[in-house]
Amino acid sequence: LERLLPALCAKLRDHQFSSDGNRVLLSCTSYFDVHGKIIGLTIVITQFPGLAREMELVLEASHVYLMNRAEDGTILRISRKSAEALGLTRDDAIGKNFYDLLHADLADHIRAQDVDILNGKTKASTEDLALRDPKGDATTYLDMERLRFESPDTGVTSVYDIANDITRLHEASEHTHALLDRFRDLQNSARNGYWEIDPKTQTVFWSKR
Repeated sequence: LERLLPALCAKLRDHQFSSDGNRVLLSCTSYFDVHGKIIGLTIVITQFPGLAREMELVLEASHVYLMNRAEDGTILRISRKSAEALGLTRDDAIGKNFYDLLHADLADHIRAQDVDILNGKTKASTEDLALRDPKGDATTYLDMERLRFESPDTGVTSVYDIANDITRLHEASEHTHALLDRFRDLQNSARNGYWEIDPKTQTVFWSKR
């Protein structure tokens, strides 16, 4: 019993789980008699009312793009907006393999990024991705960050995707480039000389005239 109780207490200490939509934390300490002999355990149960429900509200009602994926790509948790970008509902998306929902080239690219994150080679990766709705013509452009998560309960690692929708920014950029191309064509047709400066590189471009 003296060896069993400490082992049991160590297993229960800071153990977390969900129950009826609430987050529960178990804390455990041993107590001893006057001679220092362990005679029992004190277990404290702390409940976080509504925390799981609050997360569910965020995933369902907000504009957050969030996804939690297992090492093999299986979707464990997903927000409504992320599911919609894949042409699915949240219920339909959970359990599906994220890689199978993407174009083969994009799936291979993300899989390679995931391997580096899960192996600890990189702590996080950030890039712009274009997700095309397989049921329509809509394309959602996302600024996506991938993070490695290790469960404190099981030690199992997974990937969290957190993204911002930059579709409007992308469309505005394309519109601006189209206007610039039209301006250049008009200037060249009119045989007018002009110059431009790249705001990023500060490089000056001179037309032929």
